Amino acid sequence: YSADLVLALGYPLENPEYYDTEKGKPIKYYKDTWGVLHIPKRKTADIVHIDYF
Repeated sequence: YSADLVLALGYPLENPEYYDTEKGKPIKYYKDTWGVLHIPKRKTADIVHIDYF
C-alpha cells in the first residue's frame, strides 16, 4: 500500500512568527525564551530574477 494523501487535523501547538530577512543572512529557525518559533523568510525579489533577452 502507499498513502496518496495525508490529512492532519487539530490545533497547532506552536504559533510561528514569520519575518523577512536580509540577503546574505543565515536562515535558521529558532525558539525564543517564550517558546515562540521564529521563521526567517527570504524576500521574493531576492530569490526570483528575470533574465531579459
